[in-house]
Amino acid sequence: MMSDKSNQYLTAIYNKKWTGLDWQNDFQEYCDSLDREVLSEGYEPKKILVLVGVIAVAYWRIFTPFMELAKDPRFDIRISTTLNPDNIEWADIIYLQRFINKDINNEVKKAIDKGKRVLYDTDDYIHGLPIRHPNKREIDNSSCLTDTDELIKTCGEMTVSMPYLKELYQKKYPKAKIHVLQNYLRTEDWLSPMDVKKEVFGTVIGWAGGATHFYDLQIVAPVIQELMEEFDDLKMLTVNYNGIERGRQGAMTWYRDAFEGIPHERRIEFTGTDHPNILRKYQKFIDVGIAPLEFNEFNKAKSNVKYIEYSSTFTPTVATDIEPYQKDLSIAKIKNNRYDKWHTTLRDLIMHKDL
Repeated sequence: MMSDKSNQYLTAIYNKKWTGLDWQNDFQEYCDSLDREVLSEGYEPKKILVLVGVIAVAYWRIFTPFMELAKDPRFDIRISTTLNPDNIEWADIIYLQRFINKDINNEVKKAIDKGKRVLYDTDDYIHGLPIRHPNKREIDNSSCLTDTDELIKTCGEMTVSMPYLKELYQKKYPKAKIHVLQNYLRTEDWLSPMDVKKEVFGTVIGWAGGATHFYDLQIVAPVIQELMEEFDDLKMLTVNYNGIERGRQGAMTWYRDAFEGIPHERRIEFTGTDHPNILRKYQKFIDVGIAPLEFNEFNKAKSNVKYIEYSSTFTPTVATDIEPYQKDLSIAKIKNNRYDKWHTTLRDLIMHKDL
């Protein structure tokens, strides 16, 4: 069942998410609220410091594992968005969730010299951004990749979200010890078994994600447009991205629409939060969830979070037949992103709700 206690602290953290304020006290309040067993006298819990680098994936790579681990009295956990030498000194294990700054490498070297274990975590292949990715130029023209290389080699150990991502980084860092820690939802954050989908919009094809997926969405947008001409009640729902991408060239601002051709009155847009307790309410309106991906190394190394989210609200998934989705047997997989296969599969699901 949904835990009000868990969501209470997640809400406090998510309200600070983009403010620059640290979350350490909020997470400590969550830990203090837990009814944990008392350790036997003389037993010292393992101290884990989590440093947050990429806030957008904090739920998957930080809150899910460490809010769960905090229930075990054998672990004492701190989560922080800032580098504090006192926290480094306190910790036995330091977990760097894509945390990079000018001082971290020296701090890691000193921590390792003192016998502390340091792990670098990532759930993206940032070394393989496709040429059309909006962040590629910024990352390639910064010290991000070289700083990351230096830090991972210093740590000597890292965690990744998927087996294919491990393969890629194992080739890049052959001496590193790499562990696969896949993404999971905590049901107490996400849904109650009694949740029921509300049919208020007609039939809804849905997608949740950020603006970096412009070209992925273009794969399926023409299919949805054609299906809307056949099915009058069909809608397209997006969560946290309306399909519009904006850029600048000189003094000119340009816009382009990933869903060009799909009437705006047939679109439903929810934006403004990725708090799991709120996000799942939006996704309950979806009848069919889609996960289109272009074929490139970056996408092949992604995780299957869309399938996890859709499935948690009993929604079928139609996805590109690519590494993140190949092992999930209940997904309808589209080989080579063929237009006719996308069209047939989505049409069958629209017409036959029992599927």
